[in-house]
Amino acid sequence: MDPKELLRFKASAGTPVNRPLIIDDAETAPWDDACDVLVVGFGLAGASAAMKAAERPDISVLVADRFTGGGASELSGGIIYAGGTHVQREAGVEDSTDNLYNYLGHETEDFIKPETLRRFCDDSPQVIRWMEKQGVVFGGPATHKKTSYPTDEFYIYYSGNETVPEAAQRATPAPRGHRAKPTFKSKAVFGGVFIMHAMKQAAARAPNVRTSWHTAARRLVLDKTGAVVGAELWSIPQGTFAAWRHRKLYAAGTNMILSLIGASKHVWQATAALEAKYAKPRLVRVRRGITLAAGGFINNRPMVETIASKYVDVAPLGTVGDDGSGIQLGVSAGGDVLKIDNVSAWRFINPPYDWMKAVMVGSDGRRLTNEEQYGARLGEALFAKSGGKGWIVVDHAVQEKAVAEINSDQIQRYQQMQLRGMLRKQIKADSLAELERKLGIPAGNLVATISGYNADIVSGTPDAEGKNAANCVPLQSGPFYAFDVSGGIRLNPVPGITLGGLRVDDDTGAVLRPDGVPIPGLHAAGRNAAGICANWYISGLSLADCIWTGWRAADGAVARN
Repeated sequence: MDPKELLRFKASAGTPVNRPLIIDDAETAPWDDACDVLVVGFGLAGASAAMKAAERPDISVLVADRFTGGGASELSGGIIYAGGTHVQREAGVEDSTDNLYNYLGHETEDFIKPETLRRFCDDSPQVIRWMEKQGVVFGGPATHKKTSYPTDEFYIYYSGNETVPEAAQRATPAPRGHRAKPTFKSKAVFGGVFIMHAMKQAAARAPNVRTSWHTAARRLVLDKTGAVVGAELWSIPQGTFAAWRHRKLYAAGTNMILSLIGASKHVWQATAALEAKYAKPRLVRVRRGITLAAGGFINNRPMVETIASKYVDVAPLGTVGDDGSGIQLGVSAGGDVLKIDNVSAWRFINPPYDWMKAVMVGSDGRRLTNEEQYGARLGEALFAKSGGKGWIVVDHAVQEKAVAEINSDQIQRYQQMQLRGMLRKQIKADSLAELERKLGIPAGNLVATISGYNADIVSGTPDAEGKNAANCVPLQSGPFYAFDVSGGIRLNPVPGITLGGLRVDDDTGAVLRPDGVPIPGLHAAGRNAAGICANWYISGLSLADCIWTGWRAADGAVARN
């Protein structure tokens, strides 16, 4: 689509983005503040950009975040995808950056240039060491059992498609999901809080980093040549009752339970109303460069409905700040976009481990994909092939083992709650034909799908979808069970994030115009940019990309005179 079309979308509870302010002379303009580097957004991408730039003691860094920092990164699992690291070696895991490169070629396909992917992989061990310097703690033990998220016993795990035959032919499987370890007592289920707590503390210690919370960027300032020389920031005054209220509303809006029952949208509307009433503008002169790191647009429903309409039933994973405003700022300055319609929707069916032996079918009863793949590939098949509607089907033998795992201490409590909810709504039938009727599947389709699947296994024929032989068992011992894995299920939703964003230079992170020319003074990182994970997502790849692209943007901005 024409990038300029993105400017017409206004989030129902988002930050308004205005056309750029064009000035004649940056040196004489009436600025209210100044810095060398401005970072818009303080999720992991913005935090990495800010802290990398601050390694130069002569560089002044200003961070503007609409809330108090953290973003979607703080709500994440706290997984960083990395290979060839000292953490892996100390946990007894053999891996290398070459092996990582070979595997990620499976996920990125031809979207990322080989030389760019190589740099990302070669930097991978240093990503972990750099995060440790910021105060994040990593370590073992490692688990070799595939799961969507491990129990608190394990902190390195298979977080992607490493063991799937198609990927294993390219690279030796290795667990690469580095999960941040707790550094303080927290009620949070996931580890993102520990990562972002460390980054906030690191920023607070840096003498040349200032943070401006409750501050949104609403307009860029350009000179007559088209170079970005500043920004218009709108802030709720620090230390006021309005700022306190703003912080409390943000905390309520990111509450998982409120999100699941659909109440968070009302909180976000109250947040936007508070901003509209109390936020005041100021013009900030930026001498070297701005890094846009304000997240994707999964919480801008009009944008999702128009640009990625097949994902309207995806549960937004993120904050109200993921409204596309960072991308819109880049487009307002003339920036181009890539993969803007790509959404990662995650339908996990593991745990329980034995559900990888299920057959996943669409509304027509035909098989969708390899059931042992990472949830993003299952979600893609579900939405692309069946409009977000589908079931997994198992027999009694498989289900007995699955129920035993659900009722064990081998999975997280939140996983148990969701899975027990699914068990209560299971569809049970003595025969496949009866199950087919109960599901409303066209007569004969489900029976034919399962019969063909069983026949291939018995005959020794390799699975048509490429599933490992160990996960291929005939489904023939009734009764049979079906579980709804569609999008739009409130208590077991299909969460998702947007992956595409601004088109950037592979070497500097500079935002590119449609003709491929960089916009001077403007960079993008994380989900504001089309990065390493813009093609396929696996757990930890977005956070790893946030760090690496944050570094790249910081280096690009600092290098500019």
